[in-house]
Amino acid sequence: MKDWHTGQSLWFTGHSLGGALAMLGAARTHFVDPELIADGIYPTASLAPAARA
Repeated sequence: MKDWHTGQSLWFTGHSLGGALAMLGAARTHFVDPELIADGIYPTASLAPAARA
Protein backbone atom coordinates (compact mmCIF):
# COMPACT_ATOMS: atom_id res chain seq x y z
CA MET A 1 0.00 0.00 0.00
CA LYS A 2 2.66 2.43 -1.07
CA ASP A 3 0.09 4.96 -2.28
CA TRP A 4 -1.45 5.37 1.18
CA HIS A 5 -1.64 9.03 2.11
CA THR A 6 -1.15 10.54 5.55
CA GLY A 7 -4.40 11.67 7.12
CA GLN A 8 -6.59 9.02 5.49
CA SER A 9 -8.46 6.54 7.62
CA LEU A 10 -8.84 2.82 7.02
CA TRP A 11 -11.93 0.94 8.20
CA PHE A 12 -12.93 -2.68 7.64
CA THR A 13 -16.67 -3.33 7.70
CA GLY A 14 -18.96 -6.18 6.83
CA HIS A 15 -22.23 -7.91 7.64
CA SER A 16 -22.46 -11.59 8.57
CA LEU A 17 -19.84 -13.44 6.49
CA GLY A 18 -18.53 -10.06 5.36
CA GLY A 19 -17.89 -9.23 9.03
CA ALA A 20 -15.70 -12.31 9.35
CA LEU A 21 -13.90 -11.35 6.14
CA ALA A 22 -13.40 -7.82 7.49
CA MET A 23 -11.60 -9.29 10.52
CA LEU A 24 -9.45 -11.50 8.30
CA GLY A 25 -8.70 -8.61 5.96
CA ALA A 26 -7.60 -6.40 8.85
CA ALA A 27 -5.37 -9.16 10.22
CA ARG A 28 -3.82 -9.78 6.81
CA THR A 29 -3.23 -6.07 6.28
CA HIS A 30 -1.38 -5.94 9.59
CA PHE A 31 0.89 -8.85 8.62
CA VAL A 32 1.56 -7.52 5.10
CA ASP A 33 2.28 -3.94 6.20
CA PRO A 34 2.63 -3.58 10.01
CA GLU A 35 2.99 0.21 9.71
CA LEU A 36 -0.53 0.48 8.22
CA ILE A 37 -2.96 0.45 11.13
CA ALA A 38 -6.71 0.23 10.66
CA ASP A 39 -8.77 2.88 12.42
CA GLY A 40 -11.40 0.30 13.17
CA ILE A 41 -13.13 -2.95 12.37
CA TYR A 42 -16.91 -2.82 12.42
CA PRO A 43 -18.45 -6.26 11.87
CA THR A 44 -22.23 -6.54 12.19
CA ALA A 45 -24.20 -9.74 12.78
CA SER A 46 -21.10 -11.92 12.89
CA LEU A 47 -19.80 -14.36 15.46
CA ALA A 48 -17.15 -13.29 17.92
CA PRO A 49 -13.69 -14.58 16.86
CA ALA A 50 -13.61 -17.17 19.67
CA ALA A 51 -17.29 -18.16 19.55
CA ARG A 52 -18.37 -21.70 18.84
CA ALA A 53 -21.41 -22.36 16.70
